[in-house]
Parts: sequence; structure tokens; C-alpha cells
Amino acid sequence: MNRPMYLNDDFNLRGLTLKVGTDCSGLDSPIVALNLLNVNVIHKWSCDSDKDIKKQIINTFKPELYFDDMFNRDLGSLPDIDLYVCGFPCQSFSIANPHRQGFEIKHGTLFFEAFKVIEHKRPKYFVLENVKGLISHNNGETYTVVREYLSTLEDYTIHYKVLNTMDFGVPQNRPRLYMIGIRNAESTTFEIPKTYRYNVSHFLDTSLPSDTERCLIPRRKKCLEWAVKNYSIDEQEEWVVNIGASLGTFITAMKDMTPCILTFCPYYYLTKRQRFLSPYELLALQGFPPSYQLHSARSKQYKQIGNAMSVNVLYCVFWVLFEQQR
Repeated sequence: MNRPMYLNDDFNLRGLTLKVGTDCSGLDSPIVALNLLNVNVIHKWSCDSDKDIKKQIINTFKPELYFDDMFNRDLGSLPDIDLYVCGFPCQSFSIANPHRQGFEIKHGTLFFEAFKVIEHKRPKYFVLENVKGLISHNNGETYTVVREYLSTLEDYTIHYKVLNTMDFGVPQNRPRLYMIGIRNAESTTFEIPKTYRYNVSHFLDTSLPSDTERCLIPRRKKCLEWAVKNYSIDEQEEWVVNIGASLGTFITAMKDMTPCILTFCPYYYLTKRQRFLSPYELLALQGFPPSYQLHSARSKQYKQIGNAMSVNVLYCVFWVLFEQQR
């Protein structure tokens, strides 16, 4: 696995300096994407309540400030920023959650904390990200509330885009809602061209051996058999099957690409190679470069990867966002 294949050599923002604040961005994908674009990043702060993510971000990026909680901080103490990125928690809006409590539970209200940051600090740019399911949640009422709040931000042009990771070079089916704000925008259009998508085989470590005995314990073998039948899978082809779920529930499979990488992603099985995807392969399928290193225990890495924002999508969003305004 070499440098990310989605990188475009023409995408180079060298000479651009940005003061950046990130909240709930997990492995800090926004900073990774900005670094790949050669932006000079002044990392003013990061925030995440997960202690392992805190260690990861501080060791990797060394932000000037780190907050453990978005709810308990003084907005007046936050430094000025040019760019704000927040991937506020999606669990309460996701269709994968049968309860979908939305704003009724505490972490579901973090959108309002992100809004306060934008309202108070008024960055030149902001990017908010969440699951596509937010649009349909509560018969669309949740999305209406979000848009109504954002519409009160004076002098901002806001674009709402559902962008899928697989349309930006990386073979993962991951549609996400991006809310992109520009203060005093020079243009009312914001189009992000799709790019060539590589097959999953280009992202795999070919030195890893098959491991059917460990992977296909009886319960998971039944899940694989169910998927083979229901998806008409030829196991000699490059299929990725999530066999970690209950039989018939959230068992997803795709050929030459991977289903959406979720927090329970240790059991994404490669039929042709007869093994699970490794953490670093999953990282690559989230757009991370091979130089990115994880510092937590392997058992915790899967959740972190599943919660991450796709670097390749942010890479393309940032390129259009900043190049258009230069």
C-alpha cells in the first residue's frame, strides 16, 4: 500500500495557512486531509470525550488546546479560527440504531454546541458531517431544525451535500451528509467532481495469510453462507462481507468494494483471501495514508476507524472550498 491513490497531484494548497478547530472528528481526519493538501495548519484545538482518541490526537497532531467535553467549556476562551470541522455524533440519527432518539439524548444535542461555536467564533469556513439518516430522522423534522438554525447565521452561504466515499477514489459505500458554510462567499455554487474509484484489491496487504479457522467460527460461517446465497456471491471473486452481525441483520456484502465501515468492523470478511480486513486496510479504506499510525489497542482501533470521517472526501471538499475562494 503506497500513497493514497485518490490524491491528485494538481490538488496542492501550499502557501495557504489556516487556523483550525475540530470537534468530534475522531482520528482528526480533517487535519490529515489538510496535510495531504499541503496546507499550513495551525491546529488551535480538538475535542473528543474518548480517552483513547485524546491520546491518539495529542500524540499525532499536538493541538494547542484539547477539550474532553464540548458541553463544559467557555466559548469565550476558544481561540479564533479560519476553519471549523465537527462530525457530531451520528448514533441517535442512524438508521442502524432502532431507537434513533435524536435530540432526546445528550450526545444527540451536540449539533447545538457546534452551532454555538460557529455563531460565536464566526470562522471563514465550517464543515459539519453526519449520517445521511439525519435527513429522514423523525419524518424530516430533525433536518428541518438543523437547517433553520444554520439559516440564522448571517453572511454565510451554506451548501448541503450527500457525498459518498466511493465517489472519491476509495471503494467504500459510505454516504454522509455534509453541511458546508462559507462566510461572505464569492460564489453561490459548490460542485465537487467525482473521481475514478479503485477496486478494493488495490488497498489490501497481499502479505497477510488466509485465516479461515479463526474467522469462520460456526456463527460467522452461517452468516457467510446466508450472504453467499442472498447476494449470489462467487467466493473466488473479491467480495467483502460483514459477517459480524446477527444472521440476516446488517449482513452486508459488496463486490470489489466494501460496505460502509461501521464501529463493529472487525468482521469484514474477504471471500477471495479468506480473512478479515486488518485495521490498517480499514484505515486505507477510510482514505488515511499509510504513514498514519494508530496508538490504541487493536480491539479499540475498529471503533475509532468506524467513527472516523473519510479523509478522501474531506480532501476533495477542502480543495474545492479553498481553491474556489482564492
